Amino acid sequence: MANYTTLDYLPDLTLSQMATARTLTFRPHSVPSLGWDRVADVYGDNANALLHSVYKFTAIEGATYDLFSTSYFDPFLLRIYDRSGNAIVANNESDDGAPIDLPAAGGSFRQDVIYNWVAPYSGTYYVDASWNQGSIFKYYSLSIYEDKDTATSKPIHVVAGIDVGQPAPSTHGLTGDDIIDAMTTGYQWALDGTRTIDFSISSGFRGEYWIEPDEVAASLKAALGTFSQLANVRFNYLGQFADPGLAAQAGSEINLSVDSEWLFFDSASQWARAFFPAPHYSQTPYPGAAGDAYLNINSQANTLPSYEPGSAGWFLLLHELGHSLGLKHPHDSGGTGRPTLSDIGFEVLDIDLATIMSYNDEAFDNLVQWDPATPMVLDALALQHLYGPNTSTHAGNSLHKLQADNFYTTLWDASGIDTLDVQSEPSGWTIYLPSTILSTTVSTQVGLAAPSAEMQKLVPQTLTWLLGDFENVLGTAFDDLIFTNALDNQIHAGAGLDTVVWPQARDQYRISVTTTGWSVQDHLGQDGIDQLKDVERLAFSDHSIALDLNGRAGTVAKTLGAVFGSASVSHRDFVGIGLHYLDAYGYSAQDLMQLAIHARLGAFASHEQVVNLLYTQVVGQAPSAAVRQSFVSLLDSGVHTIASLGVMAADTDLNRANIDLMGLARTGLAYQPFEG
Repeated sequence: MANYTTLDYLPDLTLSQMATARTLTFRPHSVPSLGWDRVADVYGDNANALLHSVYKFTAIEGATYDLFSTSYFDPFLLRIYDRSGNAIVANNESDDGAPIDLPAAGGSFRQDVIYNWVAPYSGTYYVDASWNQGSIFKYYSLSIYEDKDTATSKPIHVVAGIDVGQPAPSTHGLTGDDIIDAMTTGYQWALDGTRTIDFSISSGFRGEYWIEPDEVAASLKAALGTFSQLANVRFNYLGQFADPGLAAQAGSEINLSVDSEWLFFDSASQWARAFFPAPHYSQTPYPGAAGDAYLNINSQANTLPSYEPGSAGWFLLLHELGHSLGLKHPHDSGGTGRPTLSDIGFEVLDIDLATIMSYNDEAFDNLVQWDPATPMVLDALALQHLYGPNTSTHAGNSLHKLQADNFYTTLWDASGIDTLDVQSEPSGWTIYLPSTILSTTVSTQVGLAAPSAEMQKLVPQTLTWLLGDFENVLGTAFDDLIFTNALDNQIHAGAGLDTVVWPQARDQYRISVTTTGWSVQDHLGQDGIDQLKDVERLAFSDHSIALDLNGRAGTVAKTLGAVFGSASVSHRDFVGIGLHYLDAYGYSAQDLMQLAIHARLGAFASHEQVVNLLYTQVVGQAPSAAVRQSFVSLLDSGVHTIASLGVMAADTDLNRANIDLMGLARTGLAYQPFEG
């Protein structure tokens, strides 16, 4: 029935009009005997109503609609547009009839009407009420009445599926594990030996149906797949059914359906709902309700701009499936007396970045991206507690390429020697190799990876939770920050200024040069043996080590030796300050030398004072008058600046020997990071 005629003599809606159109939501008509099943309306008396006269609504193919636009003067032209913004129906003035009296609004008002319009397809339409307000009587309204009796009957294509699993709704008590108890309802599926939950989609109990059922089924299958990647549970697709009851009779445990008649919702603000896998839902509100989920057709969820991974639509599906599997909101008790994240002191994790069950979304106004594409870290731990971890996910040695893709994801790797690869990324990354255990009942270790710039944002655009055992990193060509774990890590950091971090003090580790880079091993054998290549900085709990003695660290050491003497190279604070100016501010060797001489001699030091200082620190004794004058002449004539003369002195073999630059190249240069 999708063939229809467009009114090409009328202008199309603009993209701006379509993007800003407000949604009209249908509700049951209060007097069904009048022949209308549902009504959607809007009204008011504020000025300039014409500026917001375009609305969108969802119609059902074959259903019949009557539309009424009311304002003091005759509305300009009531029109209906298709999903692309093409005009397809317009008011016929001969249908309007006489003005109507509205005493409460202050007078007699006129209407544009469209009678007996039959929707050619199911989906989104736009309507322009075109109100024409008076200067005194500003009342306006738009009403859309729906008769579903004429709607096209959509046959259900039942896919012949086999009922594989026989799970049963069950209960479990509090565990004493704060994270698990705050994330779970006390209900779960008791799985049989197949570890399988059967799922399906269906039309609603009142004849509502999916416009694109095959796409819905594919999305549901993909979403459930993100759960089975994490937990030891399989999902088997049974097919499409005429209503949820028939799906349950066929053996479906989780069925996704739709509701437009307020059977399971109280208002349009409720986008969706799902029933916990609780024993009492096995019979009420209908047999087999446990695990079933519903989309509220009368809500914004029915007209979201995207249902792809990372969008609000996909997030909504993941959220409801979390309920279907036994997860609860982290901000409430789940109706079973469970603690909240706030109760256990983890309120900061009540956010979509940490759990798909949270209502808190810092990017709530972006409905297309920056939402979870998989269950998040707290969901993964709860699911692994309920159903066990999926030990086959990425079993064996795996290479995982991470990228800035505007997704929030969880990456679970069950076993093997595993490598994170960000070599192709256009900016530096921060990677916490999994080392944190958040749960007392789930041994899975937790880490995190994201572009470093994203880590500083209130709303990151890309974030990956790392769960399991990850050993190795292939870094970017930019500045990376990598936190080690207790495994044997191999870190090839690549170009850039790269820092690797360990949890204990420097004296707990042995650092040695290898043929390819460096090796770091703790004396107790608790943090593994870490092999490093192209790494410039090592950070420990008490201080850090700079390895780039042929680069910035060497510049700092030589500058300190020439200006403050060889002993100053052992002064960690001095080294930290010098590295800070080179790293954070991009100082050159001459810039740093000027800063050091200024700090040592003041801003107005004479050329003689500069020469005396540099010569004495490097040579070990004051210069003779002739030698002093030869260097002063270089400064007086402009052949050298104070900074360039200082760099020349710092680069001498004598200064290199004084500070034992070759020895530092084998041990690294200790420093205290400067935060000024």
